[in-house]
Amino acid sequence: MSTTKEQNSTAAQPALGKFYLHPWDSQVLVDWAKSLIQQGYEEEELVALSKMDGADREEILHQFDTVTIINNINISFGELPAITAYLNDLRERVLSNKIDAQAAFAQVRPMAYDLEGIQLSGLSELDEDLNLLDSGEPPFHHKELVTGNRDAFIRTFFQDMKILPSLHDFSPRPGEGVEREFDEQLTRNLEALALATVIGLLVLYFFLLLARLRF
Repeated sequence: MSTTKEQNSTAAQPALGKFYLHPWDSQVLVDWAKSLIQQGYEEEELVALSKMDGADREEILHQFDTVTIINNINISFGELPAITAYLNDLRERVLSNKIDAQAAFAQVRPMAYDLEGIQLSGLSELDEDLNLLDSGEPPFHHKELVTGNRDAFIRTFFQDMKILPSLHDFSPRPGEGVEREFDEQLTRNLEALALATVIGLLVLYFFLLLARLRF
């Protein structure tokens, strides 16, 4: 495998990205291993990965990690770099006509409904207009979109596609504002209690001192 290490790394990174992006599809890493087996590779751990159809996602990911380590395949296991690699690979395949535009768009379409995940520029708008078109309604964002040119609009989407931060990054966690307000109020109450305690002790000390001087 060492003679084509760079090619295998190039293929492995987007495969991992698709694995992360589509939690319902664990097969992608198994299929990656099968493609290498078909090329003649017979490394034991790789063969084991290629036979993990239907296995648990964590087990597949662990085995994939083992394969990359043993075969010195240098990839990032971070979700953002991996998904970015997959999306860029998908864009290149669309623009080079190696994959049907609508099939490619179907791969990213669920991202329009995942507000806590990575966002793509223009995805929600095009998804909404395609839904309107399929329902027989006029598009809202892309006025010139019709059935006959939907592939052209999808290709333009991939050409201009930019990866945006998750909306979750800009939104407070549920109850976060209430928790912060509660913490601030608790701090103020504790400070007031501490001040009252100090004043009380000083007053007590003063009376004890007076009593001592009197007697």
